[in-house]
Amino acid sequence: ARHGTDSAVRLNDVFFAAHASCITLLTLAQCAVYDRGSQRVHARTRTAFAVMVPVTVAYAAAVWLFPDSFPVLWFLYYLSYIKVAVAMAMYLPQVLLNHERRSTAGFSIEQVLCDFAGGILSLFQLCLEAVVMQDTSLITGDLAKFGLGVVSLVYDVILMTQHYVLYPAAHSAGMPLMCSQSSLKLQIF
Repeated sequence: ARHGTDSAVRLNDVFFAAHASCITLLTLAQCAVYDRGSQRVHARTRTAFAVMVPVTVAYAAAVWLFPDSFPVLWFLYYLSYIKVAVAMAMYLPQVLLNHERRSTAGFSIEQVLCDFAGGILSLFQLCLEAVVMQDTSLITGDLAKFGLGVVSLVYDVILMTQHYVLYPAAHSAGMPLMCSQSSLKLQIF
């Protein structure tokens, strides 16, 4: 109703979110079960989590207690913007690590290629629906989906450029998988 049309969110979007949630829970379970060696969650990540969780819980409580002042739709927008922010941050360590080592050794380019294809198809679907329905609010009503597609494509292009253009010989040259003690302080294992 806010955008003057049906919801821009389709069943496949809901399925994608449910699928992503299940995969994330599976990954978190693996983090709890398998030995991580000396790997730890970065302090900035812990800080962001320590800020986002209480704010999100407080916002959810406000939506529950004061639904007239805090519509559920706004809360869903808030969650979608967090998702876009997380997506913007999650690719950066790999990009920086590849740059520091001047190599993509140990890095799975196949995952990036699949992510790139998904980003292209997601944006194509969004734009195609807007053209067919002659309604640009299908894009503006789902800015998170558009933002996720764009962020994904930008980082995927950077990672593919690193792998195939900037460091093509180094990705299979048996480079060590650990970086030097640098300002990044990242390790693959």
